[in-house]
Amino acid sequence: DATPLGPFEDWAGQWQPVKEVSARAGVPMLSLGDQAECIHIRETGCVPWLRSRIMPAGGAAWADVFAEVHPDVEERFTMWNQMANLRYINTGTRIDYVICDRETFQDCLVRCPSSCLAGGRLPAAVAGPAATPSS
Repeated sequence: DATPLGPFEDWAGQWQPVKEVSARAGVPMLSLGDQAECIHIRETGCVPWLRSRIMPAGGAAWADVFAEVHPDVEERFTMWNQMANLRYINTGTRIDYVICDRETFQDCLVRCPSSCLAGGRLPAAVAGPAATPSS
């Protein structure tokens, strides 16, 4: 299991010098900000509450649709502290949650190979008669 803040989990809730964040992330200090600044590593208060409702994946009453459909995707952060340039080290908070109840998720999920996504033709067995292309 990946930790919410990845390699910065042990710094959660703390101010860390840019120099130390730079060294751990392998990002030049100039990309992060002034050397004398500190970066506060944390996730917003709602994140632990939300995770408690959707974890464990596949077993909670609510489903994080993206995370369960794409379980191997890492670095899902979609909002970063721009003042600290945290985009460069990909430390931030997801704001793109799509949540639904487990029963709806199970009833509506369509599993197919990635080759049938993004404009590819769906097999008739998956797509049903309405999605079968007509010539």
